[in-house]
Amino acid sequence: EMEVGVENVLKETFEISVFPNPASDKIIVRYQSPVYGTMRGSLFNITGQLVASFEQEVFNGRNYLELKAGDYAPGVYHMGIEIDGNAEFGKIVIQ
Repeated sequence: EMEVGVENVLKETFEISVFPNPASDKIIVRYQSPVYGTMRGSLFNITGQLVASFEQEVFNGRNYLELKAGDYAPGVYHMGIEIDGNAEFGKIVIQ
């Protein structure tokens, strides 16, 4: 039972917010990390094709990743972020 509680705490502290959404200029991906380490991010188009990947050092707490919307064709994308074996996903709409 105790492990489930720990998993729930980690799950709640690791979340993605994307704004503005939809985006036409720059995209800010804000995420909470439960640990210090490395974030590996992936951006997939609507068909599931990988269009970009990112890596950055993260700190325990709130972190940010900035993307240029103009680098990508208009459409719907899914952003995946993995930190310390935990992954979360967010949806991005580029106009």
